[in-house]
Amino acid sequence: MPEFGLSEAQLMFKQKTQDFADRVLAPGAKERCKQNQYPRKIVQQMGKEGFQGLWIPEDYGGQPGDAVMLGITAEEFGKVDHAATLFPLEAFGAAVIVGRCHPEVQREWLPRIACGEVIPCFGITEPECGSDATALRTRAARDGDYYILNGEKTSITLGMQGDLAGIFATVDPAKKAKGITCFAVPLDIPGVSRTSFVDTGWISLDRSSVFLDNVRISSKYRAGEEGQGFRLALEDFDIFRVMLALSALGMAESSLDEAFDYSKSRHAWGRPILKFEGVSFRLIESLTRVEAARLLCYKAMWLHDQGLPFAKESAMSKYLGPVVAVDAIHNAFLTLGHVGYSAEYPLEQRLRDALGYEFADGTADIMKLNILRIVAGREYLPYA
Repeated sequence: MPEFGLSEAQLMFKQKTQDFADRVLAPGAKERCKQNQYPRKIVQQMGKEGFQGLWIPEDYGGQPGDAVMLGITAEEFGKVDHAATLFPLEAFGAAVIVGRCHPEVQREWLPRIACGEVIPCFGITEPECGSDATALRTRAARDGDYYILNGEKTSITLGMQGDLAGIFATVDPAKKAKGITCFAVPLDIPGVSRTSFVDTGWISLDRSSVFLDNVRISSKYRAGEEGQGFRLALEDFDIFRVMLALSALGMAESSLDEAFDYSKSRHAWGRPILKFEGVSFRLIESLTRVEAARLLCYKAMWLHDQGLPFAKESAMSKYLGPVVAVDAIHNAFLTLGHVGYSAEYPLEQRLRDALGYEFADGTADIMKLNILRIVAGREYLPYA
């Protein structure tokens, strides 16, 4: 496999990402994860150094990369400040959505996303539907050159901080998936209101519900044609899911590093506790599973960059990565014992944050159904 590994450009990008993570993200990360909002000045720094524009054309201020680079960003940011991962992730999603809107909308919003001025978010989940995205109740009614949006979106990461949301609505519920249409919705226009959640993890990402009450928006803000929203969401999700998995795995890598360091210095019965198989084997098993899941994630991103199907590998990554990461962080937590339980150390918050990756943008069970559909056929799905 002569192409196994990163290209020279990707290796340079990885070094740049590690430098940014160490220089900008690591300082204060433990304190930021307890705050209700993420500092915009750091997001703007991400934009300045190109991380918000990895999927945005140069003409609009972007610094285009590839899917592997998005994966590198997620993993390296996840190692030091998992919340930071969500900003390049949401910027990617916004680039896909706004990139299919009218050119005037692209000119207005893409440069502001690329520079980190605008924080985008993504609204598809509703109180009555999550995994079944075809059951959306939010309506988009055509009114001349405008649409009137009504409904509620929930569990929106960055929903309280976001400036622009990708909102998925149906123009005709009877059409199910073929009626779903996506809009780029500025969150400061009349009819939009928000309420926040109080969460145990992802605290600085300020999850919220967004309410749309007769929101009037120009058809120029529609992404693609009517009925193309579901396909657009799937395009976003397959990249989102791998990035989320890699962010969780980055958290696991840092946790294991901390556990190895601790178990070398912590002594019991006259020797480092790492000498005891009960400690070392648990960490080695987690290290092995994390590495296997990482490689699966990067295979998915590589397939995308080669123009090859990668939906199966994306679903596998999202199913396996967070499960492996949570287990690894838990094992690291147990290695540190009462020390890890203290809020003075990052492990306790990291474990709570990692749990969110098990359901964000698709649960493990839904991922298994996606894999089944691809390898065996839709007729073997339980609801077929």
